[in-house]
Amino acid sequence: AKLAGRHMWGGQMWAHFGHFMVESLARVWAYEDAKPDSIVFVPKRPKSGADLKGYQRDFFQLLGIDVPITILTDPTEIEELVVPGQGLGLGPIDRGTPETHAFFHDHFAREVKPAGPKKLYLSRTMLGGQEGGAILESLLEENLAADGYTIIHPQKMSLADQVAHYRAATHVIGLDGSAFHLFGFVARQDQKAAVILRRN
Repeated sequence: AKLAGRHMWGGQMWAHFGHFMVESLARVWAYEDAKPDSIVFVPKRPKSGADLKGYQRDFFQLLGIDVPITILTDPTEIEELVVPGQGLGLGPIDRGTPETHAFFHDHFAREVKPAGPKKLYLSRTMLGGQEGGAILESLLEENLAADGYTIIHPQKMSLADQVAHYRAATHVIGLDGSAFHLFGFVARQDQKAAVILRRN
C-alpha cells in the first residue's frame, strides 16, 4: 500500500489505557510543527486492528488534533514521514521532556472546567478483580469516605468528566495505576496527591 502526503510517526498504538497515554502519545508534542496530513501508528498487537477505541478518539479530540489517526495493518510506503523524538515513556524518560509538558499544558482539555468534590479517592474495586487491586480496598474506601473523600470509579466516567473532577480537587488519593496517569496530565502544584503502592 502507498500513503501520499506528509504524515507524522506516532509509534505503537496500545489498547491498554495507561500504556496508550505513556507510550502512544509520546510523539504528539511535535504535531503543530509537523503539520501532518495524519498521524501514523502501528498496532501494538495485530489483533487490535486499525480502529481506534472510543477513549483514544476522545483523547485526540481533547488534544485538539483534528487530522486522521492512521493505524497501519499492512506494509505501507509513505511519501513523507516526519519522525519526532520520543517525549514521554517508561524508564528514564517517564517525567517527559519540556516540549511534551508544554504541548499538553497548552492543548489538553483546555475547554474542560473544574467540576466536582474537593477530595477524591480513585477506586479500583469495580475493575473486576483481574486488573490488580489491593486487599481490603473496600475498607480503605470506608475510612476515606468517613474523612470526607468522594469515591470515584474513573473507568465509568468520560475522559472530560475525569479531567473536570481532577481539576476541581484539592486532594487526590488512589492506588498506583492508569487513573493516576491521567491525573498527571492535568495536575497542579497546589494539589496534594498520594499514591498507594500495590506493587514494587
